[in-house]
Amino acid sequence: AAPFGGVGASGNHRPSAFYAADYCAWPMASLEASHPAMPDKLAPGLNFD
Repeated sequence: AAPFGGVGASGNHRPSAFYAADYCAWPMASLEASHPAMPDKLAPGLNFD
């Protein structure tokens, strides 16, 4: 997908440029723990040897 207005109508002086990262990326979630620990049994396919 091209920026709003097409490839020729994008850049720092165009309205689309500031928001380009918003529609060229996807949201990603992550978790944090105060005391991280490995589980007793890993999920199938994971191997940390």
